[in-house]
Amino acid sequence: MRKAVVIGAGPVGCLAAQTLADLGYAVEVYEKRPEYGGRPAASVGRTINLSVSPRGLRALAAVGADKEVVDSAVAMDRRVVHQLQASVETRYGDPSWCNYSVGRNDLNKTLYRQARYHPGIRFEFGASCHAIDFERRRVVLDRSDGRRLTAGYDLLIGADGTHSSVRSAMAQTGLTTVWRTPTGSGYTELTLRPADTLELQRSAIHVWPRGGFFLVGLPNQDETFRCTLVLPDVGEPTFTELADPVRRHAVMAENFPDVYAGLGDLDRAIEGRRPAKIWTVRADRLVYRSSVALVGDAAHTIAPFLGQGINLGFEDCLMLGRALAAAPDDPKTALFEYAADRVVNGDAAAQLSMLNFDSLAGASAASSNRRTVRDRVVPIDSFMVTAVNFSQLTYGEVLNQLDAHPVETPLELINIRSGT
Repeated sequence: MRKAVVIGAGPVGCLAAQTLADLGYAVEVYEKRPEYGGRPAASVGRTINLSVSPRGLRALAAVGADKEVVDSAVAMDRRVVHQLQASVETRYGDPSWCNYSVGRNDLNKTLYRQARYHPGIRFEFGASCHAIDFERRRVVLDRSDGRRLTAGYDLLIGADGTHSSVRSAMAQTGLTTVWRTPTGSGYTELTLRPADTLELQRSAIHVWPRGGFFLVGLPNQDETFRCTLVLPDVGEPTFTELADPVRRHAVMAENFPDVYAGLGDLDRAIEGRRPAKIWTVRADRLVYRSSVALVGDAAHTIAPFLGQGINLGFEDCLMLGRALAAAPDDPKTALFEYAADRVVNGDAAAQLSMLNFDSLAGASAASSNRRTVRDRVVPIDSFMVTAVNFSQLTYGEVLNQLDAHPVETPLELINIRSGT
């Protein structure tokens, strides 16, 4: 039986493990975090909500995990843009089109619970990647108890996130080249508890664009919203400016008056942890021969401005599984096909995410320029969102559509292959 080693037990790592186990691999998953109560420990200080789209659900459905994820999430079928003067609510289009808001830790636990009961998967926590011998197919891991272990593999999957040890080892040995680029922004998370639970539409993603910075809120099942405050590194305001309590409250009250009173953890969130910088990470080669593949943020870390990071990672697992299934006796060809697809689409997803920054930071939802998507008229600034989330176009095809039809072109008929 072929053996696969997965480094990282985050949402993408758990999905990759299930994908490979369903293909007949004996899978070992190693995670540097400790296990708590039979579940992965929560990520300290980084408890962002994720938006799982039909694109991501297609990947989850391949291993039968989509229903449980949907049941633990909040459906969002619209977007509400809060300008200082008024709010504009926009449905995505077809009544069946919706994304799902779910906490990252909750999503991780759901996928871990399903994977840990798979007979072909074994997890070991408190084990971090120390070194990799790519020629001998051996990975050396450091246990939290001080012991060291060596695991052999036929296929090694790097699913260990933005700061991937597997990707770093590949780069150090010349197997890939990595570019890490700052976006010029940072973020922190806030919890919004509206005084009136009917004050904000719970079936929507909420955006407060403020001309260069913004607040985004995704609903939780407990009637709260998990918000992400994104500020520029240079400009006004910055997180350095918000370090002063008086200035902090003045800025937030002035720019977000409709929800300011509900941001009860504002001081703790700003003072209790440093804001995270937003980077993009790109690798030019995602595989090595027939034995190594990168998935998720380890393969391509993209900015969160289009909510596609988790969906891109899930799609990586789906495409890896399809490539391996199509060439079961030729893993080298399978990994080559996988990499060719994911480099192109990962780069496209990164570009699309950066293109959406302007919409989040300052564009009005009441744009007069509009396009039609399958005979449905949608605002120009949500065309890209609609195509990325609710069509079966690849990220590269969506980007090409934008290149072929400039945003100034009104009422342009775009051919979208719709699907769920």
